[in-house]
Amino acid sequence: PFRDVIRSIEESSNLDLSMALVADAMAEQFAIASPELALAERRYPGMGRAMANALLPILKSRDARLRELYLPRQIAALRATLNASEAADIARFYRSPLGRKMMGAVVESFDSKQMLSDAVNTGSVGVASFNADTKRVVAHTVSKLSDNELLELERQFRTRPALAKLKPLGTALGELRVAAENEPMTPEEDKQIETAILKAMDQHIAAAKGGK
Repeated sequence: PFRDVIRSIEESSNLDLSMALVADAMAEQFAIASPELALAERRYPGMGRAMANALLPILKSRDARLRELYLPRQIAALRATLNASEAADIARFYRSPLGRKMMGAVVESFDSKQMLSDAVNTGSVGVASFNADTKRVVAHTVSKLSDNELLELERQFRTRPALAKLKPLGTALGELRVAAENEPMTPEEDKQIETAILKAMDQHIAAAKGGK
């Protein structure tokens, strides 16, 4: 049942949408990451977007690698927080219409903007930045629920003890998310990123000059 909790969350995930949101946030960060990049963005509007788009295939591959790497740790966190019955009930909740709507709202709003800002400015991601991104997501998710859905959610949390453990579980899984974000790139990923960025910049500049 513990692996099924992860599976029930993944069923509501949309990797393409998640990565598109990350690309939006990356494009913003690239445009202000350094004076040189800020100048390049002014001279060749859309440079940040071109760089972000070029990195998406590499980031998707990295995401798949980290998901596999961290799966045993996620399951261990679930076992430490839930018993088997509670895990099964949480999986049922995530697969319910209300649970799916909540997860859909999470997916469509978790852009990792603050975490990306930390990564660009400090070289690492902190728990505080993850919490800031999560706080915005929670507010967005609540705004997507009707009054009746909010009342139903309150009733379910009151009558299903397993749901009360979602908060400590979220904290544990969030810490793992931060650890995953701070995992170093492999040498191959570093090389792919360097190549993709340089190629994207060259192509974007050439296209901009060709259009003049």
